[in-house]
Amino acid sequence: MDQTLINNRILKIAGYISFFALPLFGIFLLQYAVEGSIVHSLSIFTHHPVPFIYTLIFIYAAYGLLWTSTNRMHVTAFVFSVIFILFALVSGAKREILSMPLLPWDFAMGSGIAGLISFDQILHMKIFSNFLLLFIIGLFVAISGLLFICLRDLRIEKKPRILCLIGCLLLFMGAIEAAPTAKVEQSPSACYSNNGFLMGFVMNAKMMRTLNDDTPAYAEQIKKGLENFPAIPATTDKKPNVIFVMSEAFWDPTLLPSIKFSEDPIPNFRALSKAYTSGMMVSPTYGGVTSNIEFEVMTGLSLKYLPYQVNAYVTNIKKPLPALPTYFKKLGYQSIGVHPYDKTFFNREKIYPMLGFDKYVTRDDMPDAVYKGAYISDHSFAKQIITEYEKAQKPIFMYNISMQNHWDYLKENYYPNYDVSINVWNKLDELEQIALKNYTQGIHDADKSLKMLTDYFQNVKEPTAIIFFGDHLPAITEQLSVYKKLGFSNAQISDSELYKGKKMADEQSLVQSKNLFMTPFVIWTNYETPHTSGDVMSANYFGAYVLSSLGLEIPPFYNFLLDYKKKLPVNRHYLSVDAQGKATAKTPNEYLRDDALYQIIQKDVLFNNQEFSSTFLPK
Repeated sequence: MDQTLINNRILKIAGYISFFALPLFGIFLLQYAVEGSIVHSLSIFTHHPVPFIYTLIFIYAAYGLLWTSTNRMHVTAFVFSVIFILFALVSGAKREILSMPLLPWDFAMGSGIAGLISFDQILHMKIFSNFLLLFIIGLFVAISGLLFICLRDLRIEKKPRILCLIGCLLLFMGAIEAAPTAKVEQSPSACYSNNGFLMGFVMNAKMMRTLNDDTPAYAEQIKKGLENFPAIPATTDKKPNVIFVMSEAFWDPTLLPSIKFSEDPIPNFRALSKAYTSGMMVSPTYGGVTSNIEFEVMTGLSLKYLPYQVNAYVTNIKKPLPALPTYFKKLGYQSIGVHPYDKTFFNREKIYPMLGFDKYVTRDDMPDAVYKGAYISDHSFAKQIITEYEKAQKPIFMYNISMQNHWDYLKENYYPNYDVSINVWNKLDELEQIALKNYTQGIHDADKSLKMLTDYFQNVKEPTAIIFFGDHLPAITEQLSVYKKLGFSNAQISDSELYKGKKMADEQSLVQSKNLFMTPFVIWTNYETPHTSGDVMSANYFGAYVLSSLGLEIPPFYNFLLDYKKKLPVNRHYLSVDAQGKATAKTPNEYLRDDALYQIIQKDVLFNNQEFSSTFLPK
């Protein structure tokens, strides 16, 4: 037999084997991106037979659809490779940066997720600088090239092609329907680890579809439940300007053990905290997704009843909602939002009108703003707040979000000079020290912007309240390295426990994890108000708490929130802390009735006909 013919046959056989083996490499690549470990990646093949079989059926059905649609093996392999490599890159980058894999609702975020994860960050991920991943990507390219060389002219006849197309389509749709639906309280990351990337992705997508379906409003149950929480009349006749300042990643870095600062980085905030109402807010997130804190603070709704780390602005707000801006508008206020960044980020341009804002000011409206580091400075941000106040109708409600101290803090020459120096006795490596210095300088600048605002509003005639707080702790560096090395976070708390919602080893671990979500707040006023200190609460209670602190009318829903806060001041995904400080991973049994009422009110407002939206608003 002619040697050329033999070689061609060998090439064709190699092409066939490579073509049908390619999806197996794709499965491993996705698992490796999600898990970041070869051993854990292989576990889908060895320890989870049912999810593995499901994954095989799903992926080969999709592969067959692509093949029968294009009728080109080399095109199929190339498109498949590109899709899987992109999925793996983005999912692996998201896992390293945010400790979560790529999730179905990330696609709804569009440019939002792109803003969180840049291409430059992807290129610098550890997972994408190792030999194994580069080898697999190279293998995909090689297989595509091999198929182009030896099988590019291979075609399927029309009749069997149509039959195969129909069969693959039925198999693909059947696989989607056969997958169970993930539960809201189930950690998406744990779901991926137990079921593999593809099955976990489908399960979470089905859960999202279920959440957005109309469900019974349970009108009688809500009505009966809220009967115990009538509206509380205002205790003051003042209509103060109410100005929220949510300072990006604002926190007190002096809480870090084993570190010395040349001076207090937040002297103004500390002084105000001693003289005015102050405490700690427990954020629903760590290190990012600022819009989720806005969602809880402004609506009083809770992310606990939505999938973990979902972005509520992008996936769950489809119609106008009763919120703080609508509350104040009903009292005759003008509602203004200020955020010195892109107006479309986290879908705010569309969401803010739905929440009741009359005006939304972004960096496009601040052409003369000064940048410090990578973003518009907190000084320019404070000036813009004052400008908007001076132009506005009175009284005003404002929700302002700063940007200067946004991560990442590792950029070279983030700040050319530092007002506050730190000494950490070589407990941190060079990059960690640079990040902590950059973060501390940003906090110091935020503190000065707070003083700028209080100095200005101290001299205005109208009663004014400034509510200043941080949205979440900073992700100073990758994962929790700085917090662990300096002894702020228990070294025994794994990242998977904190982010993936896995069961904590003991109550101490739960309490330790709470520390990683607590940010400080102060409520300053230029007129006399009662002062309290030391309150700790989840972000979803915070809006009701502010209304109560200012003596404003408390509608029934906010009255319910204040009552629930007394029973369970911390109530978020995977962490509940009662009034006695006892921490549990789930809502304690004695509060399940309150929890159920809260959940069905939220369903009514988000997904149904909003029969009880009036319970969010003043009379």
